[in-house]
Amino acid sequence: MSQVRLGPISLHWCRRCGVPLLERRSCGICGGMPDSVAVTPPGDVRPAFQFDLAKVRQLADDEFGEGAGTRLLPEGEIVLLNRIPDLDRTDEVIAGGEVLANITWILGKGFMLQLRIPGAARIGIPSIGWVVADRGAVPSILGSSNLLGPGVVRCAPCIKPQDEIILLDGEPGGERILGTGSARMSSETMGALTRGTAVKVRWRREKGLGDTVARPSITRTWDDVLAANRAVLSEDVERAVDFIREGAAKLNRPVAVSYSGGKDSLATLLLVLEAGLRPDVVFIDTGLEFPETVHNARDVSSRLGLKLLVEEAGEAFWDNLPSFGPPARDARWCCKCCKLGPVTRLISREFPGGVLSFIGQRRYESEARASKGPVWKNPWVPGQIGASPIQEWTALEVWLYLFDNKDKAPWNPWYERGLERIGCFLCPATNLADLELVRKAFAGYERWQKRLEEYPETWRSFGLWRWRRLSKGVAEHLAQRGITVEAPKALPPRLIFEAGEHQVCAEGLSLQGHFSRPLGLEMLSGRLRAMGKARLEGERLLVGEWAEISRDGKVSLRAKEGEELKRRTEALKEAVLRAEECAGCGICTGRCKTGAASVVRGRMAIDAQKCNQCGACLTGPCPATAYGQEEL
Repeated sequence: MSQVRLGPISLHWCRRCGVPLLERRSCGICGGMPDSVAVTPPGDVRPAFQFDLAKVRQLADDEFGEGAGTRLLPEGEIVLLNRIPDLDRTDEVIAGGEVLANITWILGKGFMLQLRIPGAARIGIPSIGWVVADRGAVPSILGSSNLLGPGVVRCAPCIKPQDEIILLDGEPGGERILGTGSARMSSETMGALTRGTAVKVRWRREKGLGDTVARPSITRTWDDVLAANRAVLSEDVERAVDFIREGAAKLNRPVAVSYSGGKDSLATLLLVLEAGLRPDVVFIDTGLEFPETVHNARDVSSRLGLKLLVEEAGEAFWDNLPSFGPPARDARWCCKCCKLGPVTRLISREFPGGVLSFIGQRRYESEARASKGPVWKNPWVPGQIGASPIQEWTALEVWLYLFDNKDKAPWNPWYERGLERIGCFLCPATNLADLELVRKAFAGYERWQKRLEEYPETWRSFGLWRWRRLSKGVAEHLAQRGITVEAPKALPPRLIFEAGEHQVCAEGLSLQGHFSRPLGLEMLSGRLRAMGKARLEGERLLVGEWAEISRDGKVSLRAKEGEELKRRTEALKEAVLRAEECAGCGICTGRCKTGAASVVRGRMAIDAQKCNQCGACLTGPCPATAYGQEEL
């Protein structure tokens, strides 16, 4: 897949001390200059916890024999992981200043360890998973060719197609590592010198290189890494603290920290405290949180002596699921209904004059966040100015800061259970590897699993529900494997408005149209009050002197000229759609300056005594119009 550059990559390694450095400057332990580490962009490296290390070691043992894992990653060595763009989840495994391997999730198969040359050198000659190439084939392999069947001298028994392989050359007892890759034949087929590709070579040793020797490992702790990076970390903390103080002074608004229960929001909270501020902690319980996340928000706030403001989405996700369908990467209605709506309600209640929210957002997380900058306004959340003091930080820097402050507040335990990011347990942005981890470790996933049973098997097993329109890479992968994608469950039809041609009338022009289903006039009479005087007369609703709506969905509109008629038609259509398909998120209530708009029994309602008919509740983004109900 193509590389994604979200910012400068600055990972270096002190070979003498065996520690990573955030920048190319002298090591804080020995004073020596480090070497750069060539990682794949975006290069948002993070620490490998014991869970991650155990997984890598077990995969190495499974693929190359018992003991391969500890030779690859000895105890006491600093190891980093780097998530890279791929079809699902792939992490580079980094230690000793080298990328040792990729650990990648293969759809329909699970995790595989794909060794690179430095990783193979650490393992040495394995007990299984090896193939020896004929000397005559070596030049072509080093030149970018694969190993063909007739070029196989000997191989380990029990190799199956798609198994990971360490490719060797040389005589028995004197083999050298030639490359690494995956088998395309079984051991029996290779032994028969069958034509065709025996091993697809992924990485090769450098031309002219003799024996490939692994660098010796150095036992270090994360305290050592902190010591080596103390100067850089202190400077960046000071810049973040200055940013927070300047923002708070300039904007002169109440200060809060949007807390998600993740590492970035925890680091942001601690930095705001270092700036001398005492913020309120805003936590939105989406109804899809891990119990540990909810506990962490309460625990951290209590330990730091801060006021915790909580808004709960309740059953909003499950209530809106039948209408909107599974949340998707290209249709994240869940965020609006379960997070942004509740936070808007909270801000309207707790900060009626607006709030400065410090948010743990970083440019290395996504292209959207890289382009947003450190200060922004979200059109979905009126009243909030967002600011991120860690916009330029990498995940490694965040973790070093948390390690340095571990006595002040705990991080979410799910990071030490294999997750890189913490959020809703069924987030469509999550890859299949992490969803599978959550499914096995979190009992609450069963409710979602049961709902997915309403969909075809391919949509469940390959996580296709995570798209409204399948990504090109996933579609091509399934096609290559001969997998037919069944049609998903259809969503309820969206409310549609059809209009006829306008006609000349006494007022100027008129237009007749109709909605695709009957309408609830009682509810509409309240919502449409913002567009003008609305009154219900039997089976029809009158809006001002220019619109009439029948319960069966028929509509009549009038205006003096064509452009005005067009504007009124679009405005009425939009208003009715927002009312009829209302998700009850409450985002529109944050735009109401008189307090007339509120959510009542899962729907937005207007208090006629407070409404000044400004129409603000009918403008701005709305889940009902942004994520309609078209079929997947």
